[in-house]
Amino acid sequence: MKHPFMFTSSKLTSLLVLSSSLFFIIACGKDKIKDPNKEILSVKFLKSDSTAFNEADVSVFIEKDSIWVYLPPNADLSRIKPVITFKGEKISPLSGVTMNFTNPVVFNVTAEDGTTRSYVAVVKAQEVNKVYVGDTGGRLVCYDAKTGVERWIKTIPGGEGFGYSQACLKNNTIYIGGTDAKVYAINSMTGEVKWTYQALQAIESSPIVENGLVYIGSNHLLFAIDAETGKLRWTYTTYGNVSGKALYDNGIIYIAADGTVYALNASTGSWIRAYYTNQSETLYYSGETVLYKGHLFIGSRYGKLFAFNKETGNLKWTFNDDRASMEQSTPIIRNDTIFISSSFDMGSSPTRFGSTYAIDANTGALIWKSQNGIGFKKNPVYQDGILYMSGYDDKLKALNSKDGSVVWQVSNFRSMQPTLGNNLLFVGESINKRFCAIEPNTGRIVWEKTGGHFIFNKPLVVDNRGRVIN
Repeated sequence: MKHPFMFTSSKLTSLLVLSSSLFFIIACGKDKIKDPNKEILSVKFLKSDSTAFNEADVSVFIEKDSIWVYLPPNADLSRIKPVITFKGEKISPLSGVTMNFTNPVVFNVTAEDGTTRSYVAVVKAQEVNKVYVGDTGGRLVCYDAKTGVERWIKTIPGGEGFGYSQACLKNNTIYIGGTDAKVYAINSMTGEVKWTYQALQAIESSPIVENGLVYIGSNHLLFAIDAETGKLRWTYTTYGNVSGKALYDNGIIYIAADGTVYALNASTGSWIRAYYTNQSETLYYSGETVLYKGHLFIGSRYGKLFAFNKETGNLKWTFNDDRASMEQSTPIIRNDTIFISSSFDMGSSPTRFGSTYAIDANTGALIWKSQNGIGFKKNPVYQDGILYMSGYDDKLKALNSKDGSVVWQVSNFRSMQPTLGNNLLFVGESINKRFCAIEPNTGRIVWEKTGGHFIFNKPLVVDNRGRVIN
């Protein structure tokens, strides 16, 4: 007879294994690695009674450790309820609690391992639209688009400053090139510089931002720069000055230089294909390449407008009228019609000035020609059947897009390229070195600012939710 407390060897072995397993589980439970994640994923802002604002009137940007929020103009910032989704163990102040946001509020997210991360939330009732423009005095100015009141000014030393590069807005950040050979990332709300990238020579081209990269040219180089950090990702070398603006489409960057439009992999900068103008002239610059119905359109220094098949690279047609340069005029295309202006023939003596054209986008045939012998350095701006432009005759004009006839004109007004936004026409004027907001229907100046510097670039107009509207 077996003793009641006596175990067989097999049972004893099983018991020992079970005990060891329990000890291992308990030990592992004590030594479990705690999650270090602590991140705010999303924020929704409600009224104090938990009802929602109109979604179209609310914008939220989470940028590193900052939260920028824009609410409707009549929002009571002293009684706002944030609903926050986050990774971590807890957040303070608590989500879903009504609080005062008239001043910045700091949210602290605590991870399971006890570490914390702080976010500063800045909540503002929507302001009026803004317009950003650079000048040759080294200033980038943010104006109230309605009144012309200066919101902030950023100044850089030396050279002609921000006189040539047009500002670009993305995620609450202004990107722009300077003649001090730097690319700037600037907080659009405050004018504070986030980062700079040092190129080798002055930057006259305008940036675009796509998929987290800033594309901008300087001298013979196209740069791709990390939009968040300012670190260089890649460069591509051309045989001519890259002074135009790049075009992005479906993972491909298009940039024009030295008589060629280059198609590059947007992520790596590797060459995909090229579109050749076959011009004997080596001096070739461009405004901006335009994509329309599977074709690329680009103007050249010697008065030619080219249309290329995007997929094959084949030249579809060429338009050439009087050899007056179209190098800085970007084609405007509406309903299969191209509107473009030319400046002057650089090889003529005396100088022969250009015109404004309407061209069939499918065939390259001339539809109408207007303002013969006036010359226009930049391309027109189109809205509601009207073309707005300024010529070498020192007149700002509005033309009927159907036939090129003059709707109105303002004398003693020498300007570059205007911008439409906020129901106003914004443009820099060179005779009196001023920046003007003009009624597009009449040409009446609504407000003007005299800064003592030239404005050669196109102004950037942004609405009260931070969206580009020009």
